Amino acid sequence: MRISNRMAIILSLSIVFILFALFRFYNLHHRIMFDWDQERDAWQIYDLFKNFKPTLIGPRVVGPNGFFLPPYFIYILAPFYLMANLHPFGMLLFLGAYNIGFFFGGLWILNKLFKYKSAILFMLFWTVNFLLARYDVISWNPVMLPLCILGTWY
Repeated sequence: MRISNRMAIILSLSIVFILFALFRFYNLHHRIMFDWDQERDAWQIYDLFKNFKPTLIGPRVVGPNGFFLPPYFIYILAPFYLMANLHPFGMLLFLGAYNIGFFFGGLWILNKLFKYKSAILFMLFWTVNFLLARYDVISWNPVMLPLCILGTWY
């Protein structure tokens, strides 16, 4: 029995996506960190909605030449915190939406730039890299960089 090209695409995409989701989302509520960055973001979102104090400057980068990041990440997180009634569970909602968006958005961009085989191979390598899987579930400003880089290439 011969598998058609369309079936091979669907099968490969399904296997890679299932592995991607498994490595990112399995026991996520036990693996996620709520550290200084996440607490700072949660307080700024709280101030945004409860005290009506929007922020126009983002967090300061630690270092000898520290500079301030733009506040885009606070405003990206805000709808997810609203869906969670300002509970930090909003981070999990954001990470779920972002990772699914990264998978399909990255696959689409790479498919446009290269061919499907290269795109699915890239996503497979991204999926099985345990260091990337660990960093993909941290709610912090750099989590957006991979998708932004792919978007810039496109």
